[in-house]
Amino acid sequence: MLFRNFEQHLQLAQQNLNLIQNLIQQEYSDSSNSTPELLVETLSQLSIALEELHIAQEELQQQNDELIATRSALESERQRYQDLFQLAPNGYLVTDTKGVISQANHAIEIMLGVRSDRLVGKPLIVFIPENERLSFQIQLNKLSLNKNLLDWEINLKPRQGKSFSVEISIAMQKDNQGNVEGLLWSIRNLRRSGQKSNSFDN
Repeated sequence: MLFRNFEQHLQLAQQNLNLIQNLIQQEYSDSSNSTPELLVETLSQLSIALEELHIAQEELQQQNDELIATRSALESERQRYQDLFQLAPNGYLVTDTKGVISQANHAIEIMLGVRSDRLVGKPLIVFIPENERLSFQIQLNKLSLNKNLLDWEINLKPRQGKSFSVEISIAMQKDNQGNVEGLLWSIRNLRRSGQKSNSFDN
């Protein structure tokens, strides 16, 4: 919107300059007086300034087109990774450092029998059997030592159905200063492939 306004103002300025030049030429062509040199020089400088603005406007248009193309490419890339995230055979979660879920893929929905929109905002510990929650919390606290956690076998307890074993790997998300700001969970179901999956909790 701002770019289009700038372009419109530039076109209007050019039209006004052309009108002034035409009026001055007409006025002095009808008289014996010559056009004052200072006025000619001023109009010439204005014309040069407007031409420079036209060049700047073309460069801005090119940069704007490049930004639009870059944004479109980034959006396509983001969508591609989102599709991979959703279609992955393993369960994937993104949580904060306390294990509160912010993203969940389709595979973990199936494991827990809960839609991803209902998983968001819930701590993962609520899907751990009660007698294992203390050890789960202790292990989670160890991540504060700034190390990833690989091949950790635990049980998950869906809302409906029996507990089952999974293998978990956790990688830490860090900001530019190296501070841990989130956790990436990969959860592989270890139960027999022929076992019936949980139905969704509505």
